[in-house]
Amino acid sequence: MNRTHTEEDNAKRRQGGRPRLPDREKRDRPVKVYFDRANYSKLVRRSRRSGRPLSEIVYELAVNGYVTAYIAEENSRLSKEISGLIVRLNEQL
Repeated sequence: MNRTHTEEDNAKRRQGGRPRLPDREKRDRPVKVYFDRANYSKLVRRSRRSGRPLSEIVYELAVNGYVTAYIAEENSRLSKEISGLIVRLNEQL
């Protein structure tokens, strides 16, 4: 049974994928930047240490002048667990 979808059917169907960003948050202006070997190596090291893409590192440096610290999900979870243990320990005292 072959059924062709009408435009109305297609409009009703759910679209998958990431939702669109609002216009004010879209990044639609690409900039090509060249680095010498030494500075490129620094950026790559910073990218690897933080576990974030190189483009994200360069973007944050260009817009903010610094890169915010990236806390890995595992470290965040451990930090919350430790905080909980401290609270319970203080309650016992």
